[in-house]
Amino acid sequence: VRLSLTLPENPEAYRNLIISLADLTASRRSQEALCRSEDRFRTVFNHAACGMALLDLDGNYLRVNQALCTMLGYSEHQLSQMNWSDVTHPEDIPAALDATTRTLEGQTLAPIENRLIDRQGQIVWALLSLARITGDDDEPLYCIAQLQDISTLRSAREKLRQREERYRQIFEAVNPKGLLLMCNHVFARILGYDRAADLQGKNLKTFYKDQAVRYQITAELIQTRKVIHREVEFIKRDGSPIHVLINAIGRFNDQGRLLEIQGYLMDVTHQKNLEAQLLHAQKMESVGTMAGGIAHDFNNLLMGIVGNASLLQNELDRHHPAYSRLKSIEQYAQSGSSLTRQLLGFAKGSTYEVRPTDLNHLIRRNIQMFARTHKEIRVETDLAEALRPVEADQSQIDQVLYNLYVNAWQAMEKGGDLRIKTRNIVLDRKSVEPHGRQPGPYVQICVADTGIGMSAEIQQRIFDPFFTTKERSRGTGLGLASAYGIIKNHGGFISVDSREGIGTTFTICLPASGEARPEHQPALPENEAPAAVGTGTLLLVDDEDVIIEAVGDMLRYMGYQLFTASSGDEALDIFNAHRDDIDLVILDLVMPGMSGAEVFEQLIAMDPRAKVLLCSGFSVEGQAAMLLQQGCLGFIQKPFTMSQLSLKLTEILQAQPA
Repeated sequence: VRLSLTLPENPEAYRNLIISLADLTASRRSQEALCRSEDRFRTVFNHAACGMALLDLDGNYLRVNQALCTMLGYSEHQLSQMNWSDVTHPEDIPAALDATTRTLEGQTLAPIENRLIDRQGQIVWALLSLARITGDDDEPLYCIAQLQDISTLRSAREKLRQREERYRQIFEAVNPKGLLLMCNHVFARILGYDRAADLQGKNLKTFYKDQAVRYQITAELIQTRKVIHREVEFIKRDGSPIHVLINAIGRFNDQGRLLEIQGYLMDVTHQKNLEAQLLHAQKMESVGTMAGGIAHDFNNLLMGIVGNASLLQNELDRHHPAYSRLKSIEQYAQSGSSLTRQLLGFAKGSTYEVRPTDLNHLIRRNIQMFARTHKEIRVETDLAEALRPVEADQSQIDQVLYNLYVNAWQAMEKGGDLRIKTRNIVLDRKSVEPHGRQPGPYVQICVADTGIGMSAEIQQRIFDPFFTTKERSRGTGLGLASAYGIIKNHGGFISVDSREGIGTTFTICLPASGEARPEHQPALPENEAPAAVGTGTLLLVDDEDVIIEAVGDMLRYMGYQLFTASSGDEALDIFNAHRDDIDLVILDLVMPGMSGAEVFEQLIAMDPRAKVLLCSGFSVEGQAAMLLQQGCLGFIQKPFTMSQLSLKLTEILQAQPA
């Protein structure tokens, strides 16, 4: 508050005192706000990272910050005695003057590039931004200039321009035939060269596997002026194929003629191989599932043939003229069963009865048998000492090896060398990733021949079911497919490497087992003893009429009393009604509706002492093996003879309870 006193001229005449008060609060606040605003402006001005200057309307420096002093090499006092034109390049003064004039008129302009002259006479490139400060009447009082040093950026931009110009001149000088004059070392390595200089004078078109693709790419460039992520197969310097992605742009003259192509290559061979292996694995999985179903249904049909042949043989004297024919029918059916076993070996999930196995022992045994019957083949073995055991079904690995031996023999019609090698290896993640396996210790088997070899196209299909290059009389195309499936189901993988006219090598890798002492399982001949006379009551459960008829007749012929059921529900009803009379249930594993596994669980729930013999067209693996562990007393695979069935029934029914 401001206090004012008014006194009369004659002090003696004081009778009244006049006091006047004025409220100055708003004015004081405005002054304080203005002071704070000036403090903030001063702080920002002085500490800005870029150069800043306050100029009067004639362009004289009134105030500058330290960043501008550092940029130009002058002190603050020296610049305060100078005009902006004193430090501006003469050629840029007109543009800067025009920008200043328009800014003071109230226009908003984009920053402009401006050359300054520092104290040493060197050019400093700056990005100039201008703003005006006006009074209460909106008339300009000052001009604020902000200058950002872009000398380094300009230098880099100029170097880039020079490099592009140099490349442009190089590519403009390219021979019309497309000869390569320059590339980097990565480009050279992709095509199989050690140095970029080795590619000088080479024509890129010679690396295309398919020249039609080259024409398509050129046409695409002419039409769209670019090629993006185009996959092409090239042939490297050593003749091996390689997959690359091409990204390129074209440069044209005024008449639209293609003058040059600039771009780069990306090697995607590894990714393509992974994709191919994944697609192959998916295809094999689908075909394997289908093959398992076919094998199951085929075994049911064979069961009808074998069953009826067995019945007729038992009704005829061995010297009867039809007896030998029936025996031939049975043998042919068993050959068909062998074919379905190969399908099951290929099918998904067939793991069989595995145990710790010495692969060297298997190889010594089966190669001796093979060599005795194929004396035109020279056999060499290189079996590693202290070979780790593997968890394997020995009969199935025997089948895999024999299929590979036969494949080698058929590739060496005029004789040759067959070499089998084993070794312990440790595979890292990169090695097993394409096969979907885990890294760790493996046992490797290499089976190599000096036969006719295979083309790349055949190698891609060699493990496909029913694919064969042989005459129809010499193979079904299932041998290598079943080998692939068996090894896959053992947790391993198999691959092939072949060159036409040189030979083929199959490589098998199986996970090493932690067991130290592998077991050897000698092959036992089939028991062909006559069917034994049976006593007791059985329940036969199967959804196939041919099985109910054939197996039912076999059981009745052997003397058993029989109930039959074509579904799980019917089987449970019969068992519930006659559980005290039924001595054994012969249960099909695969049925529509209620599966064999579900039927087994409910049978055991009804009577924990119930005896169950599993019967299936599939092998004893997966669910069957699990049910055997849960209390099923046996398993028999279709098709089986009356003698085999009799032996299995006698074994179960005469076994002492645990």
